[in-house]
Amino acid sequence: MEKKKFCVENTEEVSNEFESLQKLFQENENLKQTVANLVKRLFIIENQQNHGVETSEQIAMNERMKSVEETTRINIESIGDLDLKFQLHENSVNDSHLIWKINNFQQRTTDAVIGKTRALHSAPCFTSKYGYKFCLRLYLHGDGMGKGTHLSLFLVLMKSEYDNILEWPFQKKIKFTLINQEDRSKDHVEKMFPNKDSSSFQKPKKDMNIASGCPMFMNLNRLKPEGFLRDDSLFVEVKID
Repeated sequence: MEKKKFCVENTEEVSNEFESLQKLFQENENLKQTVANLVKRLFIIENQQNHGVETSEQIAMNERMKSVEETTRINIESIGDLDLKFQLHENSVNDSHLIWKINNFQQRTTDAVIGKTRALHSAPCFTSKYGYKFCLRLYLHGDGMGKGTHLSLFLVLMKSEYDNILEWPFQKKIKFTLINQEDRSKDHVEKMFPNKDSSSFQKPKKDMNIASGCPMFMNLNRLKPEGFLRDDSLFVEVKID
């Protein structure tokens, strides 16, 4: 049975964000009703106009509608930001095992080539309920020795509220897998054993440690012919023991 996924971030912060999201949704509903009422009034005023002369009430109505539209735009942006935070909370896992689906591979690769988005990051994960926090970093057009020729895949240790009760440096075995979507027996696997002297595996002082992993994880020319890329998507897996 699949383990239940849940977030172990600060629950008070999540609660506050949820309340903010509810308020924004309610405000947007109120704004929709306001716009509908304004449109009705504006229609009546326009029908009452003589010789196409714009009345002072109509001018005021137009200004009010512009203000409502701007407020709605700002609220939509705020809702988008909060929604992203909830996605990260909902996607967080705590069993040392993550399967990450990368959609829109071609477009994202183009973005990487032109420098728009150099790297992708998975949702943050935990090795256990109160364990080490980490995420994956993937360069679709490569990084370092793999730039332009390979996928580059790295593990990033992240700062969390449980760091003070964990043992450092991080010394767990890491297994990266690029899943073959045609034949799982042909999955590409790379294993990594942390270097205890590396700054990548020390207790984080900032939000993210320096990434460590495989700059030449998989040759880009092998992705589609060998079955790793299908329907414009990749699957990357990590297990930490």
